[in-house]
Amino acid sequence: GVTSGDGVEKGVRQHAGTETTVVPSPQVAWRGELGDIERQVKPYNGMEGHSHKDPKESVQLYRLMTLSNPKFVRGWTEGAWIMAHQKEAGPEKALAFLREGEKANPESIEIASSVGWLLTRNLERYDEALAPLERAVALGNTRDPQSLTSDEEEAFASAYRFLVNNRKYAGDIAGGRHWALEGLKRFPEDPSCRKFLEEYPASGKE
Repeated sequence: GVTSGDGVEKGVRQHAGTETTVVPSPQVAWRGELGDIERQVKPYNGMEGHSHKDPKESVQLYRLMTLSNPKFVRGWTEGAWIMAHQKEAGPEKALAFLREGEKANPESIEIASSVGWLLTRNLERYDEALAPLERAVALGNTRDPQSLTSDEEEAFASAYRFLVNNRKYAGDIAGGRHWALEGLKRFPEDPSCRKFLEEYPASGKE
């Protein structure tokens, strides 16, 4: 929600002033495409004269989008993230939604990566998450880098990061090192993979 001088707001209200949404604006915290996506799927709005909308409306909108165009990958991934953070839906319904999108888009790097991260981060089913994350990496590696859209490239890079974190959460440091090294072969400057290798050098934690 959004906080202001009178606490956490409920319902729909109009007001002005200095407030911060759950996801900061680009002016406050620019994080490239990840920030853009979060501002689309989490409570975010320009804060002067704004109003609050029921997240249920957003879920219904994404459902309509994907029904009318099952190939609209972003509709599946963004809709799932909204569901995952809703009490009325939750991670399990978000996962079912993504699985539906996966059937319609079996070659989607973005959906495979999102399935793996949802299983890892929200549901803590680490071993189950490996298959979709490894599939996302495999799909990325079969593609000509020049043919990847910005969304696909980000999902491809994220799949390596998610695999590294997945193994870290599962206590499999050797597995984390493996995926960090693999990730750096394709994305040599990736900060997450580099940080993991710095935190867990080969001589220390394996």
